Amino acid sequence: QKFRARSSIASIMINAERERGGEAGVAFWSYVLEALSKLGPKGMSDEEDATVDVAIGELQAKQAVRLVHVLKWRHPDFRRLFEIVDKTPGMEDLIFSQTGKASLPRHRVDTESNRPPPKDLPKTFFKDDFFDGME
Repeated sequence: QKFRARSSIASIMINAERERGGEAGVAFWSYVLEALSKLGPKGMSDEEDATVDVAIGELQAKQAVRLVHVLKWRHPDFRRLFEIVDKTPGMEDLIFSQTGKASLPRHRVDTESNRPPPKDLPKTFFKDDFFDGME
């Protein structure tokens, strides 16, 4: 689901940037779409449901969230990249309209996932030290 949503966001943004005449935007979102196609669904981070305490003024409340885990093999730049992708619909409200129920907020945590990497990824998709000691 996360893979499809991110791919859809990237495709929509490519078209929006073309209409705006934004060459840099087209290049950026094309890169996002290419990276997503190489990573595939198995290259997306694991998530788990959780509840966190939040302050609303002076009130304390519980909020349902999704905890996003770190893939121990994936280059850390992807975490920042996908954070941008995930926030885009909320920032581009002229392009994206909310349909259905709102998604849970994502909280990125340092918990590592043991999911293995997809096959045939470029070496640049991996953490710099991931292959140390494997050769």
